[in-house]
Amino acid sequence: MTAVGSPYNICIWPKTDAAITITGIDVTCNADPTTELDGNLKKADAFIGLANAATLGAFDTTSGAYSGSSLAYQVASGKCVYISFDAVPESALKSISFDVTYDYD
Repeated sequence: MTAVGSPYNICIWPKTDAAITITGIDVTCNADPTTELDGNLKKADAFIGLANAATLGAFDTTSGAYSGSSLAYQVASGKCVYISFDAVPESALKSISFDVTYDYD
């Protein structure tokens, strides 16, 4: 995959099937401090067009990892949840993992 442009977005859920509360996000990658990954977990009405986009929370991998727990990001039914990078991910990154923990409301 080649990333072009900014912002660079990856869809996690195109459409939630019910209202959820996101309670955690863990991000890991094969990065050293020069290639760490910065971005935001966001929601929108739909992924195409990103109408009514809103930031749920930011992440910044330090030495290849970020762990956010005890969160309370609410997302209504039918919304898109996606990752938006602050910049095109560094080409040295070969593996990125997102683990989003949530509960149904």
